[in-house]
Amino acid sequence: MTVADVAGTVVGFIALRPDLAKLDQIFVAPDRHGQGVGQALFAEARREMPHGFHLWTHGENHRAQLFYEMLEPLRSEPGAHPKHGHPIITYWFGTA
Repeated sequence: MTVADVAGTVVGFIALRPDLAKLDQIFVAPDRHGQGVGQALFAEARREMPHGFHLWTHGENHRAQLFYEMLEPLRSEPGAHPKHGHPIITYWFGTA
């Protein structure tokens, strides 16, 4: 896990699963959206998993989808959550 802090206050984090090439969780405090925190955390994920990784988001999380698409994934694919069946979108990032 990597934590982003500003002046000693946690403003976001990422949880990585390098063994699965997966960005498991990313969170940015709502009052910090649009300030580059997510981009900095995502850059850390790229440094930690330089050969690429994947992540998924809920199909209804349009804000997250816009963020991930701005970061230029190699591809994205709609699907269903393996346990709960709700719509998700999986994104792959890395080298072609």
